[in-house]
Order: sequence, then structure tokens, then C-alpha cells
Amino acid sequence: MGHVPNVASIADSVNSRPEAITLSKGVSVTRAKQPVYDSAYKGEQINKDLRLRSVDVLFILDATMSMQPVMDVTKSKIKEIATQIMKSDGYELRVGYVAYRDFDIEPGAQFLPFTYDLKAFVSSVEAVEAHSRCKGQLDEPEDVFTGLEMALGMDWKSRVRAVIHIGDAPAHGKAFHDFGPGRDNFINGDPEGRNLKDMLRFLRVDCKVGLYMFLQVPSPRKTIDTKKMVAAFKEAAAADEWIQDKELHEMQEDFVSGVLDAVHSSIVRSKSGC
Repeated sequence: MGHVPNVASIADSVNSRPEAITLSKGVSVTRAKQPVYDSAYKGEQINKDLRLRSVDVLFILDATMSMQPVMDVTKSKIKEIATQIMKSDGYELRVGYVAYRDFDIEPGAQFLPFTYDLKAFVSSVEAVEAHSRCKGQLDEPEDVFTGLEMALGMDWKSRVRAVIHIGDAPAHGKAFHDFGPGRDNFINGDPEGRNLKDMLRFLRVDCKVGLYMFLQVPSPRKTIDTKKMVAAFKEAAAADEWIQDKELHEMQEDFVSGVLDAVHSSIVRSKSGC
């Protein structure tokens, strides 16, 4: 049995809003600057009808050096997705992000809790930089699991909930890629012992996330891709259509409506027991 994240303690850490927290041993997590929250949308103050039309979208972003050549395009797509959802008729949107890096890279992961303030969100995303200041030897995979773990601690509360994960490299471990030991410092898997099945189950069942969309960013190095990782994620999730994947450049005008339709469909399936 792998390490099961303590969701309650992670959520408490997120909501207490310190300048820095530690989610896993050796993983430094720094907080992005906070926007001002609109107290009218807290807890039971949310109107029932509004709640049915509310949307939480969390972006999980690979913010390592390999992403640097495409970081501006990636940020632009994130803003485009968020803006299109915000403009969709009848939806109240909260957006947040997690920007993960790798072990021994400074700074560590960053995150912004859900906010209704799109301008503050865009400003915070713009400030995210791709880094590779590494204390040890650089390798190809990234610490994807910290991105997942941090997603579990977000303040999920809207009716429609979706994760949009953007990256160009797989997680550590031979289950997620075909690299040799020389290209993965943790070839046997996550050094923290976190379990993929457990985290995806928490995200889908406990956090009630209706859709996990992975957007592959083509790497300039053709030998790197995320196909094996995405296949492993789908197998671990064991939920038809919950995890979907596309290439970032494949986004069309109807992408956002497709995301919302997929989320709603997953909610209907979960209620019907399908």
C-alpha cells in the first residue's frame, strides 16, 4: 500500500495561507500572492441555483526548464481557457493553479487557491517561471505527483469541477516512461512513496472532480513524451472517459464547451452508477 495523502491536513495547510508549507518530505512549496476574495461566495451564502452553475477549474502546470521555450504559449492558452469559461453564459468560475517542478529544484512548487478574480489569476500565472536551479543531477522526468497531491488540498466546492494538466514530461518511475536509469534519478518510482491510484481516487471520489484533462506540450526533444504516463494514469483511474488527453496546439474554438460537456456527462454517469 502506497502513501495515502492526508487530505484534511493538506487542506488545512492550504486554507491557513502561510507563506510556505511542506506537503511531503523534501518538497518545498511556496505560495503565490493572494488575490482579494469575494466574501459573498463563501460557504452557505452561495445560492443553490448559483451553485448548480458554478465551476472550479484547477490548472496543474509543469514549470520546469524544459517548458521554457513554450511557457509563453502555455500561459496564453491557460488565460484563453479561463477567459472563455468566464464568458460562458450562466457559469460562475473559480480558477486556481498548481505549478510543480522537480525534486531538488529551487524554487519549489507554487500554487494559487481558487479565486473568482480572473485578473489576479492571470497576473499570478504570468509570474510563474520555468526553473532548473537544481542541487543535484538534472534528469528528464518531473515531480508530477506533487502537483497531484497539492490538487487534493484545494478548496473544491463548485458544482462542476475540472483539472486541466499541462506538461511535456512524464512522472518519475519506469511505469511512466521508457528512459534508462541514467535519465531518471528515481527510476523505481516516486521517492516519497505516494500511490497514483490512491491520489486519483481521492481526486475523483472525495474531491468530486468530474474531468481530468491532460494537455501534452510537444517537447523540442522528440525522445520525450507523456503518452506512457497518460496511459498509466487512465489505467490507475479505472474510470471511463474521466481522464482525457489532447495536444495543446489541438485546441479549437469549441474546446471549453467540450470540457464543460465532458464534466457534466461525468457527473450524470456517477449519479447513475455507470
